[in-house]
Amino acid sequence: MGAELAGILEAGMSMTEELRNAGRGREEWRVADPKDGSYCMVFSHYDGHTFNPEREAHEWLDDHRRRFPDSQFAGHEVRRVVARDRTDDLLHSAAEHIERLSARALELAAANDDMRGLLLWTLYHHQGGSSDIGQPIRRALGIGQHDHLTAEQIAEAKAAAAMPANAEVSGGL
Repeated sequence: MGAELAGILEAGMSMTEELRNAGRGREEWRVADPKDGSYCMVFSHYDGHTFNPEREAHEWLDDHRRRFPDSQFAGHEVRRVVARDRTDDLLHSAAEHIERLSARALELAAANDDMRGLLLWTLYHHQGGSSDIGQPIRRALGIGQHDHLTAEQIAEAKAAAAMPANAEVSGGL
């Protein structure tokens, strides 16, 4: 796997973490029914004017109980809730999709490395500058018509020849 792909995948993993953090929902403090969770008031940092939502929810409920002791909300309690909406769900879905694509990219990179090695192995045996077999392979691999294979390319070719599916037929170099 090339350094470029490694960098792309690393950036993708960083992005998935950011997407998940962005889609974690928002903290709310609700004055809610202890039995079924239905609520009458919500306090959060996201409403734009609540500094301490937990304290303000408790203050509201205490004031309400004092002024309206027989109210249907007098038996409610303050609960911390993480509320998620469609955007949060979409952010999590996007993160999962990036992870699936990254896994597939790794599979394809490994297959690409194998194919490159096999092409180098074939080219090793058809190195002539005018070889009908070697020339298309040289073009595909970006190797000049009369360039010699480098030590690295020969090592890749030998590694491909030693792959389990090829060991019996390759006979080694």
